[in-house]
Amino acid sequence: VFPKYRATIEYRAEVGNAMTEHEVVDLFLAHSNRDIHVQANPDEVADFEWINFYDLCADVARNPKKYTPWLRIYLGKHQNQIFSDQLG
Repeated sequence: VFPKYRATIEYRAEVGNAMTEHEVVDLFLAHSNRDIHVQANPDEVADFEWINFYDLCADVARNPKKYTPWLRIYLGKHQNQIFSDQLG
């Protein structure tokens, strides 16, 4: 898996309890197969799922509260910047 730099994005997101997250994030994109072993830190990751891009976008639209505010921002405001040459 070789991540490729895609963009630097600054965002602000309301994250609950009267808190706002304001970050500058360097985004990288990598391709892998589903056989890759993922060992997520349970303090950082509640769950993960392999899903294709179009199904992800549809599910975010149907169930926005299921996803983090920053994922909704990335898909809503920066989709072309991140994924433009990856989608066909």
